[in-house]
Amino acid sequence: MKQSHKTLLLWVLLILMFVAIWTMVSSHSEPPRAVAFTDFVHDIQAGKVAEVTVRTQDGTGHYRYTVRGPDGDRPEAQPRETFGILSDQVNEMLMQSDARVEYQPKEENILSGVLLTWLPMLFLL
Repeated sequence: MKQSHKTLLLWVLLILMFVAIWTMVSSHSEPPRAVAFTDFVHDIQAGKVAEVTVRTQDGTGHYRYTVRGPDGDRPEAQPRETFGILSDQVNEMLMQSDARVEYQPKEENILSGVLLTWLPMLFLL
């Protein structure tokens, strides 16, 4: 392979990596709007919640949800989020509503995972 072909291939790979990183970093969706937990419960009771993502964290939940628009079918563009207790009453209300519910575990810190993995190796050196 000629040197010019290698250089061209390197530039193409660099541009593709830049585009991939840019699409991961730049988010096209609007940031969620913070609401009170009671507003979240009222939205569930009114049947306005279209979908909910619940992240569990030591007995509390991080609820990110979308509300149905005025037409009733399409959800609003801007999601909402709140923090509250994980209780059986809230879970029961979510299951009785026609909302799509997704539970996710607590997110792990990448830095702590890397440190726990590589710290013993560093001590061995």
